[in-house]
Amino acid sequence: ITMEISEDAAKRMAPFAEKHKLYVIFHNHGQPADPNFSFDKVLAYGPRLMLNFDAGHYFGYTGQNPNVLIERLHDRIASVHIKDKTGPQASDPNKNKEFGKGETPVKEILQLIKKNKWPITCDIELEYPVPEGSDAVREVIQCVQYCRSALLNLK
Repeated sequence: ITMEISEDAAKRMAPFAEKHKLYVIFHNHGQPADPNFSFDKVLAYGPRLMLNFDAGHYFGYTGQNPNVLIERLHDRIASVHIKDKTGPQASDPNKNKEFGKGETPVKEILQLIKKNKWPITCDIELEYPVPEGSDAVREVIQCVQYCRSALLNLK
């Protein structure tokens, strides 16, 4: 089961996940920008609660490097949404951009996961406006090429 992250959802879903031996995987949007929000509080409700961590939204809303959170919670992250965005302090804040044109440390995120061999699935979330003359398939191909390049050039 995947759903939007919240403490209420975690409280409600943790017993269900345990009873049925399945995972509930929470996706974030702007919640991490709320000073009262805590991934730890949500995950503390049960061991079968996991994250579909949206690194782009996290960076876009907080300006914080997603790798700090990924390093700390890697064993509770099932997947990472990869996208490139500007940060909250940019002249065009929290905007989806073509890969390589935003400020999200996409390459560093992918390299961290690969270097540590964590079993985290990374998926491209195409959210920037498709340029005129292109289409979603072409854009995803470019995003995949960007990600492959990042992984081939592992430091």
